[in-house]
Amino acid sequence: MNQRRFYARLALFLIGLALAVALVEIGVRSVGLDPFVSQPDILDPRGADQDCLRPAPWYGFERIPGRCGANAFGFVDRERVVEKEPGTLRVLVLGDSISEHRTWVELLEQLLNPPGTGPVEVWNLGLSGYGTLEELEVLRRKALAWQPDLVLLQFCLNDYAFTPSLFSFRGQVWRLNMRTQGLGPGSLWLFRKSALYRYIVYGTLRPDKRPGIGEERGRQVDAALGEMRDLCQRQGVPFRIVVFPELLEPGDPEARFTEPRRRVLAAARVQEIPLLDLTTAMGPGELPVLVMSRSSEAYADLDALLSRWGRDPAVAPSLRALPKRSLNLETTHDPRRPPDTIHPNFLGHYLAAQATADWLVEDGVVGQ
Repeated sequence: MNQRRFYARLALFLIGLALAVALVEIGVRSVGLDPFVSQPDILDPRGADQDCLRPAPWYGFERIPGRCGANAFGFVDRERVVEKEPGTLRVLVLGDSISEHRTWVELLEQLLNPPGTGPVEVWNLGLSGYGTLEELEVLRRKALAWQPDLVLLQFCLNDYAFTPSLFSFRGQVWRLNMRTQGLGPGSLWLFRKSALYRYIVYGTLRPDKRPGIGEERGRQVDAALGEMRDLCQRQGVPFRIVVFPELLEPGDPEARFTEPRRRVLAAARVQEIPLLDLTTAMGPGELPVLVMSRSSEAYADLDALLSRWGRDPAVAPSLRALPKRSLNLETTHDPRRPPDTIHPNFLGHYLAAQATADWLVEDGVVGQ
């Protein structure tokens, strides 16, 4: 009798618990707390078909070579061969999602290869979610073996703040939150099925809280820049930084005055690292807003804007024809419409590539 009563109470408890969880699940979905609604790209939905990322020592995670648009080296770029043809100049671009979107890197390669010149290869080593510390390890453990003649670091001003992320690998959700951690078998199924589970897992990352520059993190990033310079110098390879602008809020005209920008400019100056600041190099004062705007204004009046900024309006048709890229491989992203305050639109990608090409040619790093 006691045993029956125990099992009856246990059944009632489990039923009550299931109802409570179901009510919370409904509540999370109904009040808009489901991360799939606000951030539909937080986890690669194609992970059920093929994994795109995998845990990796030193980097936290890396792209799986040959999958989800990655080449044999594990980067979203065309296939490359390590052995160089005679006369070839090879530029390696380290970076994050700005470069992984490929547009500015591909345009840079085009601009550095006008007719009648020697071939210049611009390898794209950008990976979404990477920061300066991961890019240092890519340089140390991979890139310097690929015979570069120049290394460019595409620096995003959020690199001073850690970027947490989620990815799927072999049926698990993996959480990168200062360290890489798998949540166990079945976590991927549960993540796809339960808004409550997504809310709990996503909430532990706090990716929407953009912290200021922590002093320890700031010192680590500044030191990593110096280490990159030293690694390149030991092999006789020039190292340079290209800093992309960041808006504090969409449409904010004060992009040039952010604390991360001041810090990286100072770090490069102290460590004598050549740096191109795109916040000012791409054009006049209003430009940072337009190149990161969701508005179609710049796209509609492209010819006039290019003329106003001293650029050849003849490139307008080719810019309008830029292909759509994928954002983190799962969300279709038109480069004319940036998703946030960090990623440039198509005009920003073009002007970044043009400013970088001009800078490299003027300083004699590459010849035309």
